[in-house]
Amino acid sequence: MLQRRISLFGLIIKTYELTNYALGRDWLFIVVAVDIAWGMVLSSLVSAVTFLMATKVF
Repeated sequence: MLQRRISLFGLIIKTYELTNYALGRDWLFIVVAVDIAWGMVLSSLVSAVTFLMATKVF
């Protein structure tokens, strides 16, 4: 559940990337898609590791 929320947050904050795609001439959609996917994966991994560390420590 937490990982889904963090992934959604990662998708929401990609407004900058989507704005560049909308306004830029040479901005490729593949760059947008890869950056959004990478942000979602990285955010999910960091939140999962943080959660596991917090539950093991406390």
